[in-house]
Amino acid sequence: DKDKGKIKLLKAGKVPIFEEGLVELIKKNIKNGNLVFNSDTGNAIKKSEIIFICVGTPPLPSGKPDLSAIDEVAKLIGRNLNSYKIILNKSTVPIGTAKRIKKIIKENQNDDNKKYDFDIVS
Repeated sequence: DKDKGKIKLLKAGKVPIFEEGLVELIKKNIKNGNLVFNSDTGNAIKKSEIIFICVGTPPLPSGKPDLSAIDEVAKLIGRNLNSYKIILNKSTVPIGTAKRIKKIIKENQNDDNKKYDFDIVS
């Protein structure tokens, strides 16, 4: 997340939403090193096995969702992909967005480096 205040709270095990058992689960996984919160997105992508895309897709004047934030995250993933990743799209998006994300990631992979495989789950 870009919000450093939110990251600080999450690192302390404070969760902005209620879900039964979530606080305990987060604290346990922070303690054993399986869960890390970070505002350095590029570094987080490189260190992750699973990447969650959770960004807003507000409606445009036409009523269609604004996918610009999805596109920017996909570009960032492509530029920082350094091993196989599972990419979970949790944003509200139209059918076909997974193909769009895949195309953008592939277009943004560094030509000097190996092209890493990834799968997208929506």
